[in-house]
Amino acid sequence: MNRSISAFVSIFTVLSLVACSPSDNASMVKKSITSKTGVDLAAARFALLEADQRFLEASETAGMAEAYRRFLAPNAIQMLNGYPPIEGRDNIYANFADFADENVGISLTWKVEGADVASSGELGYTWGTYFYVGPDEQGEEGLMEGNYINIWQKSEAGNWEVLLDIENRHLLIEDDFEDAG
Repeated sequence: MNRSISAFVSIFTVLSLVACSPSDNASMVKKSITSKTGVDLAAARFALLEADQRFLEASETAGMAEAYRRFLAPNAIQMLNGYPPIEGRDNIYANFADFADENVGISLTWKVEGADVASSGELGYTWGTYFYVGPDEQGEEGLMEGNYINIWQKSEAGNWEVLLDIENRHLLIEDDFEDAG
């Protein structure tokens, strides 16, 4: 009888997590699988997706510099397309804050496309498409988009934080499309 109750509680918990997840993230929460180390990987993946969602909401409401300050690990590394790596949360924050001061009205949002968590439950990644609205290289307002991958780690407090942030900007050249048509 106790096994039936335990099974019911486990199934109810997983179904509750899936039912409460944002619709875009629901498809990424796979059935509950317990790793060899005893980690509920579905619950860990759900928690990672929730952290990513809070990161996005912080970028939309507090700005991208503040969002990165809140969600990066102290030893984080950022690899922006065409630039050398920036090491350390404080340096990444300073870079974004300086850029935001010079470019009022910029925004950074993204759409997560996938996520997974290591069997240890201590590392994970999210990836998707980002959308940057602000000045381009010529200083004109525009939309830039690309792909990103964030490698996340669990902090000592048990919170997900970004350890490695990598972007790959889409390069669309209009002449290439005209020649192809």
